Amino acid sequence: PRSGPLVPSGATRANLAAHNDPGAPLLEVYGQLTLEATGGTFDVADDTGTHARLAPGESASFSSAGTRARYVAVRGGVDVPHVMGSASTLLVAGVGGFYGRALRRGDVIGVGHHAPTSPGGGADDVADGPGGADPLETLEGPDSRDHAADLAELARTTWRVARASDRTGTRLEPAAGAAREGAPASSRRASIPMIEGAVQLTPTGLVVLGPDHPTTGGYPVIAVLGRRALDRLSSLPLGSEVRLRSPFDGRGNLPA
Repeated sequence: PRSGPLVPSGATRANLAAHNDPGAPLLEVYGQLTLEATGGTFDVADDTGTHARLAPGESASFSSAGTRARYVAVRGGVDVPHVMGSASTLLVAGVGGFYGRALRRGDVIGVGHHAPTSPGGGADDVADGPGGADPLETLEGPDSRDHAADLAELARTTWRVARASDRTGTRLEPAAGAAREGAPASSRRASIPMIEGAVQLTPTGLVVLGPDHPTTGGYPVIAVLGRRALDRLSSLPLGSEVRLRSPFDGRGNLPA
């Protein structure tokens, strides 16, 4: 998979706040993170625009409360090796980033030497955050035409971001708590290449594939979320409600 940040706009905002290149390696935080400076003075910033300058022995804490993931950048970028051209950590495979694993208390991470940008450089391309309550736009998937009824239900249902969601995929469950029938076993197909944003109809419900998605899959792909819609979905805290718009027209028919 491509891997990379779960919420690209959040990563970009944090890097720009730290005067980094938008793609500089940084930290993706779930829960609470405390950084302490050792061996020098460092500038850190998160995706809310919070800044701190840490002298040796000083610390700053960051929390993902109120969002799915918090992004924390240090000026110069985090110093990690590139594996197959990426600085990301693929946890499911144990490769990349900091020894292929999540950070633990006491870990020491280095600061890189990425060239700083001017303040606000590239900011015109950055979303402001989760956005409003408008339904997320979807694109037609390879199996849309065989799942007209499922797409009609997708559009009329209010969905909840399930607690079981992770970087592999965002799981959606009906917000009203009603059971939803997933894909029957007979609907499985020959495996095809998967992309981030694919909306799979699985036996347990809908899964929107994330940055660490499987490279192939055999469940029907009934729709696809584009870059901005996926970014907005991925930024929502677990338990949030969301609506999706079907690629069908308002009468439940596919465009000609």
